[in-house]
Amino acid sequence: MQNGSCPWSTWESPSLVFCEEAICAWIKTPANTWSNLSFCLVGLSIYWLEANKSRELRGYGISAVLIGSL
Repeated sequence: MQNGSCPWSTWESPSLVFCEEAICAWIKTPANTWSNLSFCLVGLSIYWLEANKSRELRGYGISAVLIGSL
């Protein structure tokens, strides 16, 4: 999607093609953003609930947050 009204319309387009089409807004791919936020929220809840119980689950929570932030 290239039009002159987007602030990033002059930037080079990425070579990757995703399922969701980028839109001209602050959040270019809303479905991708919501799914990443869900990874972060679930990871934080796992970390919070299991922080004192299981070291492995605490690491799993941190990993989920890192996956969601990429």
